[in-house]
Amino acid sequence: MAHYNISGDLHAGVTIPAGSEVDAVTKNTRVEISEVVDSDTLEIIFADPVHMATVEVNVTGDGPVSIAIAASEPATPATLTVTRAEISEPAPNKRCTFNVRAAGSVAFTDPGTELSDAGAEPTLADLEITSVEYSSAESVRRSYEVTDLVLVGTNGQPLDRATHTLKGSFAINVKGDPPVGMAAGSGGAEFKGCATGKVVVANFSQTEKRGDWNGATADGGHYKSA
Repeated sequence: MAHYNISGDLHAGVTIPAGSEVDAVTKNTRVEISEVVDSDTLEIIFADPVHMATVEVNVTGDGPVSIAIAASEPATPATLTVTRAEISEPAPNKRCTFNVRAAGSVAFTDPGTELSDAGAEPTLADLEITSVEYSSAESVRRSYEVTDLVLVGTNGQPLDRATHTLKGSFAINVKGDPPVGMAAGSGGAEFKGCATGKVVVANFSQTEKRGDWNGATADGGHYKSA
């Protein structure tokens, strides 16, 4: 179920003092993608998440927080540890605000979800999002690019040229709770054309904001030859 305002779940482990009010929270899970390029075709033939993810939580709001940060050695890498704290006093007649960032490192198991083609390509006549089937999709961006390799001759002029290593990228924003299956790792998002090759979500974020619905974002790569 979608919810609005701040639940407290996303920034659990980050202490906000009584009297200060949280305005927005973002919790992001980021996983590194290991890519292998074929030496003959220069296509990306393997793309897999590594076995560790970084979890980062950013909290902003009104009022003060403690900015006394000391070096420490948490008992476990997964412990959310404050790595940056800021208090701003923007101007006279303005209340102070805070910004806190905390991070931890966790073991990551790739879900390895198999994807089927979803959605349709948009047309100029569409006034709705068609390239995904998520009912609460707010925006979708998809792109593909290749590396442009130019050989320069001894006279300084272009002699030869090749394009190689096709790679796609995507970013999907939704409002409300994340759709089932949206997560970091292989197969963590579905969109038109995703059944060809391999889709890997490198960043998965959940957000809450005071006076607004919660939301989620997934972005990553689409490797058509993997």
